Amino acid sequence: MAIGDELGASEKKLKN
Repeated sequence: MAIGDELGASEKKLKN
């Protein structure tokens, strides 16, 4: 799912 990938990327960016 594209939405899942987008959410995952956003979470990773926020965590970094």
